Amino acid sequence: MFKNFGVRGRLLLSFIGISAFAVFTTGAAIHSFGVVQSLFDKVTDQRVPTALAVQELSSRVGRNLAETPTLLSASTEKERLQSWEKISTEFEAIDELLLLLRSQGFAIDLLNSLQNNLGLLRSNLLTLFTLVGERITLTKHKESLLDRMDKEQEETLEVLGPWRTSVNYNVQRLRSTIKNDRLSSEDRSIAEKELIESQALLNSLQQTYQSITEIHHIIMRITGAEKYESIELSKIRAQWSLEALATLSTVVGSQLRLLILAEIQRFSLFIKGEDNMPSLRVHEITLINNGEKVKRQNILLSQELTELVKLIVRDTQLDISQATIQAHAVQKKSSIILILIASMSLVCSLLIVWLYVGRNLIARLTALSNSMRAIAGGDLRASLPVPGSNDEIGGMTEALVVFRDTAIEVEENNLRDIEAARRRLIDAIENSSEGFVFFDHEDRLVICNTRYHELLHQNTDITFEPGTTFETIIRKAAESGHILDAEGRIDEWVADRLVLHQNPGEPRIQQRSGGQWILITERKTGDGGTVAIYSDISDLKQREEELEDALEERKQAFFLLDQELSEAAEYVKNILPHPLQKGKINIDWKFVPSTSLGGDAFGYYWLDENHFVIYLIDVSGHGVGAALLSVSVINALRSQSLTGTDFKDPAQVLASLNKAFPCEENNYMFFTIWYGVYNKSTRELIYASGGHPPALFIEDTKEGDSRILSLKTANAAIGAVPDINYKKDKHLVSENGKLYIFSDGVYEVERSDGSMWQLSEFVDFMRRTKPTDRAHLDTLYNYVQSITIQENFEDDFTLLAATFK
Repeated sequence: MFKNFGVRGRLLLSFIGISAFAVFTTGAAIHSFGVVQSLFDKVTDQRVPTALAVQELSSRVGRNLAETPTLLSASTEKERLQSWEKISTEFEAIDELLLLLRSQGFAIDLLNSLQNNLGLLRSNLLTLFTLVGERITLTKHKESLLDRMDKEQEETLEVLGPWRTSVNYNVQRLRSTIKNDRLSSEDRSIAEKELIESQALLNSLQQTYQSITEIHHIIMRITGAEKYESIELSKIRAQWSLEALATLSTVVGSQLRLLILAEIQRFSLFIKGEDNMPSLRVHEITLINNGEKVKRQNILLSQELTELVKLIVRDTQLDISQATIQAHAVQKKSSIILILIASMSLVCSLLIVWLYVGRNLIARLTALSNSMRAIAGGDLRASLPVPGSNDEIGGMTEALVVFRDTAIEVEENNLRDIEAARRRLIDAIENSSEGFVFFDHEDRLVICNTRYHELLHQNTDITFEPGTTFETIIRKAAESGHILDAEGRIDEWVADRLVLHQNPGEPRIQQRSGGQWILITERKTGDGGTVAIYSDISDLKQREEELEDALEERKQAFFLLDQELSEAAEYVKNILPHPLQKGKINIDWKFVPSTSLGGDAFGYYWLDENHFVIYLIDVSGHGVGAALLSVSVINALRSQSLTGTDFKDPAQVLASLNKAFPCEENNYMFFTIWYGVYNKSTRELIYASGGHPPALFIEDTKEGDSRILSLKTANAAIGAVPDINYKKDKHLVSENGKLYIFSDGVYEVERSDGSMWQLSEFVDFMRRTKPTDRAHLDTLYNYVQSITIQENFEDDFTLLAATFK
């Protein structure tokens, strides 16, 4: 029955019969035990639940902040609502936690600060939710406008493109018409007028096309601009382009003017209209900046909330420490009082201290105090005294057990969360198709996946435990023969590999046995460790080698082709006749093909003692095909193999060539020709030309001047039109007269200002330059080179000069 009494009852029964001092001792003990009990009740009943609630609140706020990037990156209304639903759910739980804290008597000032912080966070997230909604709506509207602008731009260009092509074709046709020497003056004047009008229209169309394209590009740049200044600058450029387009509309025809005005009105809507693109982009950038601003505010609020949580936890720890100190103080005070009273009543006090206080109360309180110190020092696994009874000390012991078990449960929950995160990380690494490995700052293995073992030690059972050094792992790989570069030099290779490992740079490629290639990417971590990724790139290397082999074969083929082209060019050069420097006829020439094989060719020879043949051909196109056709024609003329042809009659020669070389049988290639036969006895030159530029005959007049005659017949090119009659003409050759035969490549060259050098300008040059010897041909060639912007001529440069003595 005595055991059922508490400490207070036991002391009361013990001290009733001893002395009044015993009563004081009992009161002091009861008071000390009550204070200690109240301190532990405060810790276990108030501070522990409060700390857990604050930690849960902090965790939910963290999840809300983690959802902020997802909300910001939402591109559809559905994604935005889903993200907001998660945030709202967390805030509902946060509100419940705040109510719990308020009901437990949480400090009003801290609770108000916490609520204000959370209110600002909720307001910011709502603002962010609204901004994202506005951005999504604006993006859809902008995409709609861009689609409409692209469609209208495409329709306009579909109108301008064929129109410009048609006008350009008309310009080229008129230019060809004006070049016709047989054209009457009246027709030439009409053609020139039409050419000027067509050229002006073509320039207007090109300017309109360029302006419309430029404005469209400016608007597209505005849609992707990142700064307000770029938008404003692009807007000013667009307005300038619109003004230039408006100015252009005042000087063009009515039909093009209507098109330009329509384009100005359309672009004005996109630049200055109600939904103009600069304003939409400015609004969009403003929304993005506001979202980033709110995001930064959330980060600051999160930091403030973290500080509040730290403050609450620190207060809880301070309360526990203060409770421990107070308990110690009460215990010390009670012990002193008991000792004083015991000294005044020695027998009773010694009996009480020895039998009850010393063996029961003091021992249990000391054990309880030591356990409290150990727990306060962080040792949650410290042993606790067994309650043993239902008295106050037993109650305090049970409260301390509850407190310790709660702290252990929190710690174990945290450890389980950490272990779960670690397992997820290991699973992710293990399921990677790349080899992954991590070494600590001492270059010892921490973790790696199975793929790393497979790539480093293929087809072997070698494994490495955590703690194995990096040098050991690579040395075993080298010794097993997997590393080709380490064969015969393992120590040297290991030393080089360690240097690269300690100073990782660009990814490196390593060749393994069996034709395997590994790409190794290493990076240092903040604590001095090393993370490495091993990727198998054997397939890529194989394709690279195959590509190199193909390129080498192609290079060899090009080399052989170049050799064959050089041989063909040398053959063509060898069949050309040598200049004639002696006799009644002197001939010199200048021949510069535009490519390795040109389409021009020429020849001259004596048919008999009295008749001399001279000709020049120009095959359409360039290259091997044109050269083969020109060689075939030369061989036909040199061998006089055209059946039933009088080679003294130029008209018959051109007709026979037209019949022998139709374009349908020669890959649709035709050629022009100037063919002449000189009669030495009569000094008569009979000639015919088929689609070829006129030959120039320069002779001296009685007044001591020179005059130039154009020798040409109106015949079609050879092979272009079947079964036609060719005309011929004749000219009486004066003494020391000079005949110049040439291809159109001599004068059809583009000058530096973009214009073409004309035949009439070439004739003027020949008139101004007095012909003397071969230097005259070089002078002409150098002059043509000086006026063109091209390094090589687009057509063959061929010029023959014949002097008749």
